Order: sequence, then C-alpha cells, then structure tokens
Amino acid sequence: MLGVFKRRSERGDTIIEVLFATAVFSMVAVGGWAVMSRGASTARRSLEVTLVGQQISAEADALRYIHHAHIASYDGPGGSASLASEWNKVRGAVPNHPVSNFAISGSSCPAITSRGFILNARTAKYHGQGAATINSMSSSIPDLPPYSQIVYEGDEGDDDLSQPPGTVIKSVNGIWIEAVASPPSGSSAGYIDFHIRACWNSPGGGPPSTLATIVRLYEPRV
Repeated sequence: MLGVFKRRSERGDTIIEVLFATAVFSMVAVGGWAVMSRGASTARRSLEVTLVGQQISAEADALRYIHHAHIASYDGPGGSASLASEWNKVRGAVPNHPVSNFAISGSSCPAITSRGFILNARTAKYHGQGAATINSMSSSIPDLPPYSQIVYEGDEGDDDLSQPPGTVIKSVNGIWIEAVASPPSGSSAGYIDFHIRACWNSPGGGPPSTLATIVRLYEPRV
C-alpha cells in the first residue's frame, strides 16, 4: 500500500493541465508585449513632439529676429539692412487671402502649397519653394526622416563637406510656414499671422502627428 500511495503522489501533470498553463502564460506574455509596445510608441511620439517643437520654436525666433531688424532699420541707424531685406522677402510672399486648410485626410499629411516657405533658423534667411523644396512627409520621396525637420549641410551624419557645416539647408521635410496679412484698417498698423506647421507619420501607424503655432507680428509701415 505504501508503494502504491508513493507512486500516485509522484504522478505528473496531465495534458489538459499543461495546455491550460501554456494558455495562461501566452495570454500574460501577449498582454505584456502589447503594453510594452504601446509604451514604446508613446515614448517615441513624445520625443518626436519635443524635437519638432524645438524646430517650430526656432522658426518663430527667426521670424521675430528679422522683424526686429526690420523695425530697427526703419526707425533709424542700428538695424541690419541685410536682415531687414529678409523681412521684405517674407512680406512680399504674404497673400491677401486666408491660409490653406490644415487638416488630416485619412492617413496622409496635407499637401504643402506653393505659398509655403521656411526660414533658415541659423542664418535668418528666407527660403521659398523655389529656394529650398519643402517636402510633405506623405510624399513618395525616399529617405525621408522619421519626423518633421530641417536638415542642414554638414550636420552629423551628413558626409557632404562642400558646404560650411550647419549653415546651408539641405532639405525641408514636413515643416513649413504660411502667412496671411490683416485686412486694411485705415491708418492703423497692420499685422501678419504666421502659421508654423508640422506634420509627420506617427510611430506604429495611425493618423499622422501634427504640431502648429501662430506668431503675430505687427507691420510698422501703413
């Protein structure tokens, strides 16, 4: 009797018990992988939003910089004529109709119209579509970066040393500026609203990510 009891106590798991344990383990593993995947996508998107936000802030600072140079040059000596001329280029590119619609259509970023432009944030120079092609992140152009950014010649990872490092725009991807002037109002100084926009493909698929801001600058000349 003792031998029979001992053999029964050493009996292994049945196939049903093994399958049940495997199923539970698989459910826990798949759930944990899904949580980790969502966490990684959220962390990546947060990093991309931060980096794109820095690009947008640099564009806003460049706009304010050439605007201040324009005002200083207009008021009297002390302003930079070359920088003031950059403001005149920007001012000349402002149409008298509203900006284009900034809306996501399905899984694609909106097309960038010919009125879109950008500033070289490192030299405060104006770049329209003719000076530097502004690529939409939804286009079929190969080797687009993972998020909206301006790529400069000579930056890290760029092997083209024919240009001074970090001063010449190589490509503009998924970030642009559109502007609209205020309607005429007697002798009051008008203003220009600069819509700085960015759109890029979200990590892990889904609708594209967008980021935008508006900078209002007043024109001292009536």
